[in-house]
Amino acid sequence: GRPITSPAGAMGLMQVMPGTYEEMRVEHGLGPNPHDPRDNILAGTAYLSAMYDRFGFPGLFGAYNAGPERYDEHLKRGKPLPEETVEYLDQLKAAGVSAADIEAFESQSVAPKAQIAPLGRSLFFIHDGVHSGVRNGDLFVPLGKDGAQP
Repeated sequence: GRPITSPAGAMGLMQVMPGTYEEMRVEHGLGPNPHDPRDNILAGTAYLSAMYDRFGFPGLFGAYNAGPERYDEHLKRGKPLPEETVEYLDQLKAAGVSAADIEAFESQSVAPKAQIAPLGRSLFFIHDGVHSGVRNGDLFVPLGKDGAQP
């Protein structure tokens, strides 16, 4: 398909800005093509995670949409957010996800974030067949109902 780029220059499925993609690419060892779906999603989710760590919920979405510096100015000095960001945040609120929902989800985590070992440059995946030349069928072994290989 045709690469997705917004009028503002945001690229790919996660609509990541060029500078943000480059930062995430270097930090997480992603490829050079911001329109590659895998790398774009990894860059976008890594960036969302960074915005969550910095601004919490729902602030991460304001920072993702307006940029962290602009959102920080809004919080510290009351500088108005762009109308697009205000509308975006209103749509999220209308969707009904609350801070309590996020807290309930976090309370069910396997381990607190501080106890999870860093993954280094691999970000989320230890191995993936697409980029290694291994077919998906070679990565998965079907198991029977009892957990044994058929």
